[in-house]
Parts: sequence; C-alpha cells; structure tokens
Amino acid sequence: MRVFIDGLDASGKSTFADMLHKKYGYAVSHSNGDSANDFEFFNSMFNDDNIVYDRCHVGELVYSNVYNRKSKLSMCEFNTLMKKLIDNKDILIIFTCSDMPIIYERLQKRREYEYFHEMPAQEFFYEDMIKYLKTKYRYDRMFFVDIAKKDAYVDLENLIDNIISNEVRP
Repeated sequence: MRVFIDGLDASGKSTFADMLHKKYGYAVSHSNGDSANDFEFFNSMFNDDNIVYDRCHVGELVYSNVYNRKSKLSMCEFNTLMKKLIDNKDILIIFTCSDMPIIYERLQKRREYEYFHEMPAQEFFYEDMIKYLKTKYRYDRMFFVDIAKKDAYVDLENLIDNIISNEVRP
C-alpha cells in the first residue's frame, strides 16, 4: 500500500510521513519543484509498495495555478492517476488549515518568509482541488485534514492505523 500526502506548505506533511515511517517502517519519498512532476514521474510512484509520498500529483495541478504556469499533467492524466490510486486501495491525504496564522507561524519558525506571499493562492487552489475531488470521487481512503482542528493529527493517525491493521490481517 502507498500513502500519498499533499497540502499546504508547513501543514505537517513531512512530519506525518516521518511518523508513518517510524511506526510502520514505510519508506518516505519527498518530491518538490525539482522533481519531474509529469505523468511518467507520478505513474512510477505506483511501482513501489509500503511507501509514503510527501507530495504527489495533486500538488502539480495546485502549484501550476499558484505559479501561473502550464501544468505538466493534463486532467486526463490526473484522473488516470486517481483511478489507479483508488483501484490499488491506496491512501490520499490532503492537509489544509482553516486558521492560516498557524501556517504563517510555522513558516516563520522555519525562516521561510519567501512563501508568505503565495499562501493565499495555495489555500484557494487546494480548496478548489478538494471540491473537485469530493465531487468527482467517492473514496473512503481519501482524507481532507484541517490541521487547525483539535486532535486532527491524532484522528488521522487512528484512521491510518485502522486501515493498515486491516491490510495486514490474513
């Protein structure tokens, strides 16, 4: 099984991926703007098992809008990847935040001030993507996590624990 994580900068993706690594021994792969981020790159993610991807195909569509550039994925390719994710019973997690000062505080602690200006666009396009995913796909292993909510990470960890423990059973 694979876990695909995406979401706002500084929303806890890497921290959650590292927790899954420590707890289950899943490998962690981080992608970023330097990755190919095209269909071939994202499709190759399905070659490995027991891995957590910190950033995935969702982010390519979001960030192409944030940076006002042409996406390296067509909608047809994106939907092909979503179908594959669902058919494989993989997990998709998208982190959001209804209290954006939390994100700004985290960015400030990291001294990543250069991202402050793009946070409104990230928030807008991730919310737009979530609306699309909720409308297009009914999938019980797709989670939208608002990190501003009390116990959001704990609740998500419990959901993932339940899924993984059921996968391991004969």
